[in-house]
Amino acid sequence: MDRVIQVGTWEVARCSSIRPLHWAAGNGDVPVLDVLLDLGADIEADGPVVGNGTPPAGAVAFGQWHSARRLLERGARTTLWQAAALGEADRVAACCTSESDPPTEEDITTALWCACHGGQRRTAGYLLRSRAVGLTPGGVPPPAVVRHPAQG
Repeated sequence: MDRVIQVGTWEVARCSSIRPLHWAAGNGDVPVLDVLLDLGADIEADGPVVGNGTPPAGAVAFGQWHSARRLLERGARTTLWQAAALGEADRVAACCTSESDPPTEEDITTALWCACHGGQRRTAGYLLRSRAVGLTPGGVPPPAVVRHPAQG
């Protein structure tokens, strides 16, 4: 496995500007993700994918729920939208009720769309009650956005 990581890491680095951990997270490769973290990869490193975000940003954006959850297990922090997509109710509530750094309506709306992307109906409902904007005229996300519950 070490040789695969060395060759794979070099190949990823040679062919793009993406970091290996971001690649593993965004592609759902949990075993490689674990090896990279065990070898000291920075779980909070910014990367060139999804707004220069951290590995959880890529995992969530690409619907790699197993990778995203493993990153949380391994100590990754989340933004409001990432926590919403994963249905992390405590993290979402902490963000939404923060007095020192309260979310904007845009933050809440983005989180709502991400909760729908992740199939997190309870989280979406909470966010709807938390002043989400940018919805359809009926005040709800289009039905196509509310997907099946995320597996993982």
